[in-house]
Amino acid sequence: MCPVTQGAHWQLCERTKGHNTGGMPALLKIALIVAVVLLVVGLVVEAVQFLLYVGLLVLVGAGIMFFLRRSRITR
Repeated sequence: MCPVTQGAHWQLCERTKGHNTGGMPALLKIALIVAVVLLVVGLVVEAVQFLLYVGLLVLVGAGIMFFLRRSRITR
């Protein structure tokens, strides 16, 4: 039990009623939100980069197939 008397405890609660004493500080919340946003943006950029590499490989493969078929037809 708290060593504060019931009346003093009630006054303390009334004084701090509008304050955010139990949660995270505002700066920590902002840092957490920024970190999550940067993580999501990083994952999206990595996914787009991966898709670009896959598209480039498909394009190169299609070009090689095109030239192989073309050289086979002209013989």
